[in-house]
Amino acid sequence: DATYDEMRQKARDAVDKIIAALRNTGTPS
Repeated sequence: DATYDEMRQKARDAVDKIIAALRNTGTPS
């Protein structure tokens, strides 16, 4: 299903952004 794959991709991108942000900040304040 195209919509399911699209949602998965968006979720993956969001997770990647969160991980990148955590790595940039180091430890959350």
